[in-house]
Amino acid sequence: MYLDVAKTMDTPAAKIVSFSINSYYGKIHMPELEQLSKEFKGNFVALQILRARVRAYIYNNYVDYRDKQKIAACLNLIISPALGRKDKGY
Repeated sequence: MYLDVAKTMDTPAAKIVSFSINSYYGKIHMPELEQLSKEFKGNFVALQILRARVRAYIYNNYVDYRDKQKIAACLNLIISPALGRKDKGY
């Protein structure tokens, strides 16, 4: 039902809300993420909200490192090694 409302409204806010609901209860789908990233390229606020939602998803769910790299490339995020690791000298 919320997907139909989001399509009818056709606003960045509606798209972010539907993406958030889908990713909270399911998985992030890369085609949808790529499409939203391209669409929000000129909208700083919408892109920051999308990035924050994706970070929360990665924090709360297991995501393979290859998928993390794809997500980071899609959203221009920086992946850094975990701080405090003694085996790497951090």
